[in-house]
Amino acid sequence: MLRHAEQVGNESGGVPPDDRDRRARAETALHSGEPSYRLILDTIPALIAIMTPEGEVEHVNRQVHEYFGRTLDELKKWGTADAVHPDDLPRVIDAWRRAVATGHPYPTCCGVRLPTAWWTM
Repeated sequence: MLRHAEQVGNESGGVPPDDRDRRARAETALHSGEPSYRLILDTIPALIAIMTPEGEVEHVNRQVHEYFGRTLDELKKWGTADAVHPDDLPRVIDAWRRAVATGHPYPTCCGVRLPTAWWTM
């Protein structure tokens, strides 16, 4: 049940100062949680990559760095670099695009290059 309605704007159409303060506090809280989310990702015993809807690598956990032996900047070029086997890359990119479009997971298997330059599945 709605008991209280807040005014969205003031008489001049601007955002009231307390709304700006509330937004600033929310943004600060969001950013202050970043170190703890990174700690959680780094302690999960799995390869985890956070990617944008465009397919750009935003963050990877420690296990990804150790497994591939690459920096974040190198991993950001996964679509054009040799991290994914060239025979598998078009299928992996298509699966990624489908997942973003539908919101469904994309279980897929592909060859990846390790620091030893060996391909593995």
